Amino acid sequence: MESKGVVPRDAAKSTKDRITETKVAMSTAHDLQHGPTALYGQVASIIRSQITGGTLRADDDLPPIEQLCERYGVSRITIRQAIQTLVAEGLLISRRGRRVTVAPQAGVSQADTFKDVVDPMSAPQDDHEITVLDRTDRVVLPEGVCFIGTPTASYVRLRKVHRSGGVPYCVMEMYVDQALFNRLPRGIERREKLAPFLIKRANPEIKVGRERIIVAAADFEEAQMLEYPMAGPVARMTRILCDPDGNAIYYGRFTYRGDRFGVEREQGPYVKQPWEQLRKSK
Repeated sequence: MESKGVVPRDAAKSTKDRITETKVAMSTAHDLQHGPTALYGQVASIIRSQITGGTLRADDDLPPIEQLCERYGVSRITIRQAIQTLVAEGLLISRRGRRVTVAPQAGVSQADTFKDVVDPMSAPQDDHEITVLDRTDRVVLPEGVCFIGTPTASYVRLRKVHRSGGVPYCVMEMYVDQALFNRLPRGIERREKLAPFLIKRANPEIKVGRERIIVAAADFEEAQMLEYPMAGPVARMTRILCDPDGNAIYYGRFTYRGDRFGVEREQGPYVKQPWEQLRKSK
């Protein structure tokens, strides 16, 4: 006996329909809860994870709304809100009179498109854009933020947004020692990433650097600037660069969209031969 609201899996269904429903059913043991995150946001998060994780792939169909309602125990309007959220993010395509489908580029494997957006020395992509939101001269570093180094007397404070392919992937607030910044080429903050420029050309040179990364939920301001769902996963990174005397001449706080964040590192301290060296030896 068929459950109410569930479309019978008869022989008339296409192979694609049956495969898609099977894949979605693999990861639907989710208990939605009333709380700070709206129900539609929770449903959107589940489907988003299925897309980014590869359970749902490009051009796959979503099951009918009625079936999703029963699966998650929510109303039609909740499912519609979840779908519209993912349509706005570019992950789903919704056409009147047709099934909702996964967008063509949404299911691309991260291995195929991976960019290490955190590496300070990585070259920006051709479609990379920098927007400076504001600049304030002669400010002091907020108290207690330096976990290495000693703050200098005065900094330039910059707030910027970086985009790739027109999509914002990082919002940042950085402090650069005022005297050092005054020696940089005019307008460099609008044309280049500052950290690699300083690492290559700072005088005195950079001697010590450290980063910390945590995973958090986007707050209201971050969500607006990143064009990203509020409370969506983000990576928050703090980077400090010091000169030979231990002065913190650069301090940066970065927030990356969870769907645009990537880190790739050699396991140098744990293995004897880096991957590139091994590949060249074959």
